[in-house]
Amino acid sequence: MGAFRINNIIPGPTIDPQIILRVCAIMVLASLTMFLMGLFTARVFIRILRLPQTVFLPVVMVLTTIGSFSVGGGINDLYLMLGVGALAYAMNLLKYPIAPLVIGVILGGLFDETFRRSLFLADGGLSVFLSRPGAAILVALNLALVASQIGFVKRGIRSLWRTTGT
Repeated sequence: MGAFRINNIIPGPTIDPQIILRVCAIMVLASLTMFLMGLFTARVFIRILRLPQTVFLPVVMVLTTIGSFSVGGGINDLYLMLGVGALAYAMNLLKYPIAPLVIGVILGGLFDETFRRSLFLADGGLSVFLSRPGAAILVALNLALVASQIGFVKRGIRSLWRTTGT
């Protein structure tokens, strides 16, 4: 979808069928190429993973630092990388899953941009998020999910389940 928008192609029923065929052919070729690369490089990657952690982890740290700096070109990206790394390490020690943190970091900017645009279009009013039934249901489900993780709410739900006998 992003590649379509970059090339000024509007996805939908008016799209040229030749474009769809080309995209499908490219995806098949990419899958075949990845399969062949996996066959020929599997042994190399196994050898790399057998390196001692004292050698492997510093190399990974240097490469992630270079990659983080090269994506945004600023020192703030390095601070973000260090903060997220420290938070992920703490979450790992506390036996929390790290995947939601990664998804939040990746999608956080997009969420912020879309949220600001929605507020701008609604002249700063939050009622736009509750005016349609689908949006109101999603907001209610999200609030219920967050509330269910609070300690006293969990205890109340458990006691309610015990008293009803189910």
